[in-house]
Amino acid sequence: MRLRRFTFAFPLAALAGFVIAGCPDDKTLLHPEDAPDATTADTGTPDTGTDSGVQNALVRFAHLAVGSNDAIDVCVGKVPTSDGGSEDAGDAGDAGGGDAGAPVFTPIPVLRALQHQGGMKYKDVTKYFEVTPALAQLLPTGDVIIRVVDGTATDCSTAKAGTTDFAAQLPVIEPGSVRTVAAIGPANALGVRVFTDHVTTTDATKADVRVINAALPATGKFDFTVGANPPVTGVDFGATPAANQGYVAYDPFNAQAVSGQPAGATAAAFTVSGVSIAAKSVTTVFAIGTPQAAIPYAGLVCKDSAPAIGDFTDCGQVAPSDGGTDAGDSGTDAGDAGDSGP
Repeated sequence: MRLRRFTFAFPLAALAGFVIAGCPDDKTLLHPEDAPDATTADTGTPDTGTDSGVQNALVRFAHLAVGSNDAIDVCVGKVPTSDGGSEDAGDAGDAGGGDAGAPVFTPIPVLRALQHQGGMKYKDVTKYFEVTPALAQLLPTGDVIIRVVDGTATDCSTAKAGTTDFAAQLPVIEPGSVRTVAAIGPANALGVRVFTDHVTTTDATKADVRVINAALPATGKFDFTVGANPPVTGVDFGATPAANQGYVAYDPFNAQAVSGQPAGATAAAFTVSGVSIAAKSVTTVFAIGTPQAAIPYAGLVCKDSAPAIGDFTDCGQVAPSDGGTDAGDSGTDAGDAGDSGP
């Protein structure tokens, strides 16, 4: 299957100016004079980097945090210090290294910079956006500050009501890497997890399937059953099994169930029926939700290697069925931006 991708199209003139005052040696950020030419960076088609032999990265975003169905976007920032250093997010406010100032964020929210307007809602998983090595350097990495903003926000000046800026760690976006950046946890105590993905299989006769536990409580573990295969048990919150980035090679199957429940429970907390997994496909199963009836446990079956639906991964198989929405319908396509608010 051929993956539909979209170039990571930050407005370079804006991001080139995102340099923390007093941080001239921060190699994760480009200075304005080092920025790629804004007139040639985005051709409108994926740049595979074949001329230079360097592959672009693929990055997608998942909104798995419970507590609000409003559309959100995110901003990424660093904390500057008065002595010309860059303070780690986890150390902000501590003595030593100069007094920390307010976080300095990217000029515009990430999804808007990717030319997706309208943000994303709970259960949305975006498609993979293509990131050139030059553009990857423009993004803050390491210890950062994350700010959640309204899905219609055009800048990073105001955090979304009911949310608080929080510290996180973001890896460097290496050429050729494939990542899912997921927002997890309750809306008033958000966290970010970054998963290493792949979108092709090594065995043409098998299907690669991965499970991820994003279901509350954060102290809990989750068990999964995929078709008639042996269960995958004891998956920690915000994690996937360690071996092979969580992927297991299964024989293809048709119209079988995918289910999950808190570790040790005897009854399934969610069941997605009629799931078919084809050879050479890659699928991620997310457990989301809470033990509370208002936001029940649910399962997202996302077809990572299938063509995207608009700006979203095809996660159309959702359980429970009365609380799920197709990923392609729950967000706002870039071409429809401005038609409706969150």
